Amino acid sequence: MRYCGVIFDLDGTLLDSNWVWDKIDEEFPKKLGLDVKKNFYDEIAHMTTDQAAEYMIKEYHVSLTNKELQQLWLDMALDLYEHQVELKPGAMELLQKLKQQGIPFSLATSSFPNLCKRSLTRIGIYQDFHTILYSNDFGKNKENPDIYMAAADAMGIPYHQCLVFEDIIAPLQALHRIGMGFAAVYESHHERTAALLQQQADYYIQDFNEFLEKYYSQTFEI
Repeated sequence: MRYCGVIFDLDGTLLDSNWVWDKIDEEFPKKLGLDVKKNFYDEIAHMTTDQAAEYMIKEYHVSLTNKELQQLWLDMALDLYEHQVELKPGAMELLQKLKQQGIPFSLATSSFPNLCKRSLTRIGIYQDFHTILYSNDFGKNKENPDIYMAAADAMGIPYHQCLVFEDIIAPLQALHRIGMGFAAVYESHHERTAALLQQQADYYIQDFNEFLEKYYSQTFEI
């Protein structure tokens, strides 16, 4: 299959950033006096930040408002994203190769806009994305394909000619229904779904170096 455009997820896919949320998961319950479940990250991984905050408020009876809770997460994460979070192995090389070939790529993320902009600006690639879209703006989680469809539409590329890189399984079936390709990037935080991703994804890679070595030439015109 030859693709003409690419859509990336951010956290856990392009960025090695899930450790930030582990750190926050450890620290913010102490701030609020909460005891969260061990699978907390798995529960909220596919949600928008708005939905995750609402889930926290209802599940753990947090007294903060939705906006206050989101601001707490943002404040805790901002410094780490701005100074410490880096790309996953091979990500820069893949982005550079796509850019050299004139293949447009966009971002579809559930992250906070400030975290996205500051980390990608420091790394030097923020301006390279054709379009950057945020789940919160759609009011839907990633089990719904709207954000990916909007990214493809913005690039002017038919859905069946778009390849999506993701680390979570939530959008896989919806993306396949609309004809988008799905490349699963291994992420240790989602170990329990790794086998299923490997079975159902069009591509399953440990990192972007593997994609470049094994699949790039058969996926994009060279």
